[in-house]
Amino acid sequence: MNSWELIPSSPKDEFDSLNHQILSHLYKGADFEKVSRVLDSELTVTYELSIDLDDSEKIATEIMEWWNFKNSCETK
Repeated sequence: MNSWELIPSSPKDEFDSLNHQILSHLYKGADFEKVSRVLDSELTVTYELSIDLDDSEKIATEIMEWWNFKNSCETK
């Protein structure tokens, strides 16, 4: 999350709670839709960012791609 610089000049740990929340959902088997909803909700409600659904879906896509790649490397 930090690499996207959603809040320029924010502390490196600004999104730690969101990172942990998303990872928790992924470990429980969350799908793209769930991750996208969590992102959209947390970024708009908790962080008060003005983000549209397309942006949260783009971030969710990148997270899911990373997660699937990570898991495929672990099974080799």
